[in-house]
Amino acid sequence: MIALISVMFLGIALGYALRRHAWTLALPRTISAVIFVLLFLMGFSIGANKGLLGQLASLGGQAFVISMAGTLGSIFCAWGLWRWWRREK
Repeated sequence: MIALISVMFLGIALGYALRRHAWTLALPRTISAVIFVLLFLMGFSIGANKGLLGQLASLGGQAFVISMAGTLGSIFCAWGLWRWWRREK
């Protein structure tokens, strides 16, 4: 875990130091492409795993409920924080 956090802070430091270079403008497109490749590979590995694919119906329902609860909770908290912030001013 310390290694992951260290790599993240190293990236932040490098990003701050190199923020004025022109090649950093291409980073958002590059990051999007890498995310698409990672999502494809994750889907490929799920499709290749017979045990997981057989349980996808039950796991999919649970994942849907958990993701919806997380999303709705985030929306509710953001809405409440926004109302509190606007009332303070």
